[in-house]
Amino acid sequence: MASSPHSTVSAVIFDVDGTMIDNHRFHFDAWVILGKGLGIEITPELYATTMNSRTNADILRDLLGSQTPLEQINELELKKEALYRDLYAPHLALREGLLELLDQFAAAGIPLAAASNAPRENVDFAFEKLGIQDRFLATVTYKDVLKGKPDPEMFLLAAKKLERRAEECLIFEDSPSGIRAARSSGAAFIIIDNPALKDLPDVHAGALAIVDGYRDAKLFTALRHIGF
Repeated sequence: MASSPHSTVSAVIFDVDGTMIDNHRFHFDAWVILGKGLGIEITPELYATTMNSRTNADILRDLLGSQTPLEQINELELKKEALYRDLYAPHLALREGLLELLDQFAAAGIPLAAASNAPRENVDFAFEKLGIQDRFLATVTYKDVLKGKPDPEMFLLAAKKLERRAEECLIFEDSPSGIRAARSSGAAFIIIDNPALKDLPDVHAGALAIVDGYRDAKLFTALRHIGF
């Protein structure tokens, strides 16, 4: 343990979309519906390469132009997220094995936070319906910070809310922008693998592990490495 650069890790921060819940296709479907109303085709390639894990405001400015009025951006953002929640609600579930891991962290007295580029309404929607809101001491969303992921500000704020330095935290992430934010924060991080990462080999640099899910043996090896 003494040889581990993260041997003082004592708190955990989770990304939400894709990391805790497998919901990306429902975000994609919501964007497709919204795009049709705007006369814009949202393809899987466009979503994977330029939209996934970015803030709605940034996505909409790219789609509609940087001079799009803020009022219009806000209106479209609310419409898109309402579409997403309606589409995903019947399918809402934690990723397999995650509840057991949360139970292990709770038994060990490890404090948890969530840090998501999603709107707070989406995080609250998921956590309340899943009954896990009381497990998290802090939740940070993109409107709580000046810069969303890939900037590390969101993770730094989550660590602060847990009364930890970033270096004392372990982050779970699945997206390219989130992984870059985790790395820049100085925290230890574990990557939940997904197809969007397959053409980005450098994005994995510095990760404690790249795992297929919360029952992957590599996850538990990595957790033991940092004393969990």
